[in-house]
Amino acid sequence: MYNTQISTQQHHLNSVHKEFEKEKLQYELRNTLADWLITDSQPFNLANEEEFLRIINKLDSAFKPSCYVMIKKCIGYGYQAVFQAIKEMITHTYDTAAITTDL
Repeated sequence: MYNTQISTQQHHLNSVHKEFEKEKLQYELRNTLADWLITDSQPFNLANEEEFLRIINKLDSAFKPSCYVMIKKCIGYGYQAVFQAIKEMITHTYDTAAITTDL
């Protein structure tokens, strides 16, 4: 009975939790890709070009780059998170502030 319980737990850990780790890694890699595209002002469709995909496959063959829609979602989520963080920082740190941007 003891061996069966351990093997069942090992099976659970190997099947469920490794899948979670893979999904977590894919999420982190997608966000890193989105950050790079924005930071370096790269076009979104670069993530689907053959040469880029070849390089990514050499670096990490498990990473599956996202389509345009998913990249756009990652950027939107990142924008919202940074916007809220800046808003909270300004609210808790300064009495008055002036913000300017270049559009």
